[in-house]
Amino acid sequence: MKMKTCCITGTRGFFGGCLARYFSKIGWRVIELNRLGKIYADGAEAVAYSLGDKFPERLAQVDVLIHAAYDLKAVEWDDIYERNVLGAEKLFDSAKQSGVPEFVYVSSIAAFEGCISLYGKAKLLSEKTTLKYNGFALRPGLIYDDKESGGMLNKLERLVSVIPILPLPDGGKSLTFLSHQEDLCRLVEYQLSMGESRGAIITGANSRAWKFRELLQTLAYRKNKSVLFIPIPSCLCLAFLKACEALNLPMPFKSDSLISLLNNNPTPNFIDGSDAKFRVFQ
Repeated sequence: MKMKTCCITGTRGFFGGCLARYFSKIGWRVIELNRLGKIYADGAEAVAYSLGDKFPERLAQVDVLIHAAYDLKAVEWDDIYERNVLGAEKLFDSAKQSGVPEFVYVSSIAAFEGCISLYGKAKLLSEKTTLKYNGFALRPGLIYDDKESGGMLNKLERLVSVIPILPLPDGGKSLTFLSHQEDLCRLVEYQLSMGESRGAIITGANSRAWKFRELLQTLAYRKNKSVLFIPIPSCLCLAFLKACEALNLPMPFKSDSLISLLNNNPTPNFIDGSDAKFRVFQ
């Protein structure tokens, strides 16, 4: 049986790296496309690639392109659109011309009609590009693993571990959904093996909705920490983060990331049996 080959962009990032390690582990030939051309998965290959580049012409007989890269350094819409939206379109178009038959786009549960974050809007536009090439778009929830090695949830866990008093935007009433990285990887593998997801948008998360306050309290409990939460209007949190960004001060996450976190799709369309595929965060 011929070994299948997948190219994965964004393997320097948390989930892109998870995908590379997973597909390498299950016996695929993995070609990592990242800015440094560095190998992050045992047994993989690597090719230097930056957002906005075309698909590397020298790569042949690739079965699947998984696009997980996203430039978070772009903060203004024009830059976001050029780097992430047009970049994805150029990548898919050139990969199609190179003969790549299958496409997977890693989107976000923050992408939905009516979303307000720039991140969500960019992801939504790239989903439409993916469907144009008959690929499937995956909308993960808040991605986490069990090793505290990356992902927004792990950032939040570190935050409650070191700061005893935290502002809570709008009292922490916003809802979010969680996705374990290994469950997401299995879902991508399954959908590719079934071949039934072309032209589809799939939400990959456990359907258990978490209020933001409840999630932070659980994270603090897991770390045996006592945290005092102070409810404040989200507009004040955003103003503070934007001021820090204007002054180039380092922060755990950007203002638009907070907008995405507080404005996920409140009624996502989960796949059948999602609770069986995605473990419950505890």
